Amino acid sequence: MLFKNPWSDRAQFLPKYTGLEAVALMETPIQIVKWEESAEFIQLCERQTQSLIAVASKAPTSHPLFFSALLPEDEGLITVQSRDGRPNLSAVVFTSETRAAVYADLLFGGLKLTPISFAPAALIEVLARLLKVGIRHFVLDRCPRCWGFPVRSSQSIATPEEAVSHWAIMKAVELTRANFYLKLANQRSASGDYTASRQIALHAIAHVAPDDSRFHALLLSLAEKLQDKTLLLEARNAVKHIDPPHWAGAVLKDVREQVADSELWI
Repeated sequence: MLFKNPWSDRAQFLPKYTGLEAVALMETPIQIVKWEESAEFIQLCERQTQSLIAVASKAPTSHPLFFSALLPEDEGLITVQSRDGRPNLSAVVFTSETRAAVYADLLFGGLKLTPISFAPAALIEVLARLLKVGIRHFVLDRCPRCWGFPVRSSQSIATPEEAVSHWAIMKAVELTRANFYLKLANQRSASGDYTASRQIALHAIAHVAPDDSRFHALLLSLAEKLQDKTLLLEARNAVKHIDPPHWAGAVLKDVREQVADSELWI
């Protein structure tokens, strides 16, 4: 759907599927869990990270790689409470506009938030200002549907290069996970198990990569095979509206082209 409030006054497309939240509550398929614990997964993430850093380092320094939102009435950047029982707040930052908008939609649906974006150098300045008011940590790409999340020290980013490194690590994990999800979903579809393929694709959209157009294209194909008119309309709408997220999408496209012959891409 096109989502205007509370995220912003301009239209921001958010992927909406009937049954998405029900699938999001399901356990991750054991095949995916085991693979993400493997040495191969770590190696692929490391290779992805280096490719992303190499491409991002050539981009203009003013281009934003990070996105978040401001609370109304000058209450500052959105934050999340620590899960360790201590009264610690962490700033919440994302690597794409869509991820930020999905988070705002699910967890701040009653508030009108103001979107904000940061180039790497600007993110450092923001984190430094937050340090002065006692917010010493940040969370990058927190999943709004998951309970746990990793917390990072704001002092771990002192230079734009370190900010790019944090961004690249997160995108590398996202892309590597998404590729395996897509491989598994395609395998299920090829074997004729369209229902399982649909669930894997929806799970990926809910937890891994909401703005990866490959999953929405797959759902469009599955809708036709399942003769699911509702899914057909929803997936067609998503395919129509979802584009690579801002400048970061161009970076990821360049990386795909550079490693097209590698087993990184499925």
